[in-house]
Amino acid sequence: MFRLVVPIVLSLLLALPVAAQNQETGYHAYARKDYETARAHFGPLAERGDRVSQIYLGLMLYRGWGVPLDRVEGLKWATIADHRRTLKTMLVEMTRVEIREARQRARDWELRVLGFTKIKPRPPQPPGPKPKRYRMPAQKKN
Repeated sequence: MFRLVVPIVLSLLLALPVAAQNQETGYHAYARKDYETARAHFGPLAERGDRVSQIYLGLMLYRGWGVPLDRVEGLKWATIADHRRTLKTMLVEMTRVEIREARQRARDWELRVLGFTKIKPRPPQPPGPKPKRYRMPAQKKN
């Protein structure tokens, strides 16, 4: 048992500095506006679930910085990272179809990688016109 546990623990400890170094190298490349290098570092980390890398990758894809412009894929990564400020900025500029596609891609990624999804699907909208809303009559002043 001991012979099995020690190599696993050692490999995990050795992998942590490499991941941190890749993220730091990616951040420095991002700061220098060398987006191709940044994507090369952030991409694998984002796929493994690193939240910071997912945010940076989402921003680069959404804005088309150093990579082909793909707003849906950018929103997917921001949704997975669940970064509220980035999501608010992106959602204002996107259509409902793009948002729906990005959320579906995020759910598919979570199911594939995590085995479950954190993203709750929106309830289906009833067909037809929206129900009318009625206002309460104003109260009379005495």
